[in-house]
Amino acid sequence: MHRMTVEEVDVRGERRRKRLKAVAITVAAAVVLGSAAGLTWYFTPPALPETLEQAEAVVDSPRFTRLSSEAKQPYLDVIREQFGSLDREERRAMIRENEQMREAFRASRNAEREAFTKAYVLATPEERLAMMAEREAERGDRRGDGQRGDRGGEGGGGPSNDRINDRMTTGSAQSSQLRAEMRRERRNR
Repeated sequence: MHRMTVEEVDVRGERRRKRLKAVAITVAAAVVLGSAAGLTWYFTPPALPETLEQAEAVVDSPRFTRLSSEAKQPYLDVIREQFGSLDREERRAMIRENEQMREAFRASRNAEREAFTKAYVLATPEERLAMMAEREAERGDRRGDGQRGDRGGEGGGGPSNDRINDRMTTGSAQSSQLRAEMRRERRNR
């Protein structure tokens, strides 16, 4: 049996240490790269959906939930366009089934109303009449009949005063004031 000298033992120990260092460095690099890739994916916004199935997946994802309301707006616009291609009953069924979709549409509608209200305030009286006429036409086009339906209320249709008052009491003071102004102008026509 061959006895090893102190130098031979040290050489074998050095080799083992070098191999362990190389393995440790490789594992650490893999962990760092994997973490960086995961964090990059997590903090980047999701891609815009191309189909309704993708839209549902995007709205349900934590990446979408974490976005600010301004960052969500382009997604909501794309989703609304896609939903416009469905018939009314299919849209209602999809919204009923998915709480996240319902919240997304509610936020989108509120943003749309706020934008209209701000534009309305800045408009001249003639522009306001044109804006209201255009909005009435859009409502009729959505329903397909070209006219406003009788949804209860005075003046041949439109939301009831109770419904408008409910919205005014639960909305912001500025929005309430602007809506009241629009309602007065609608009555004066």
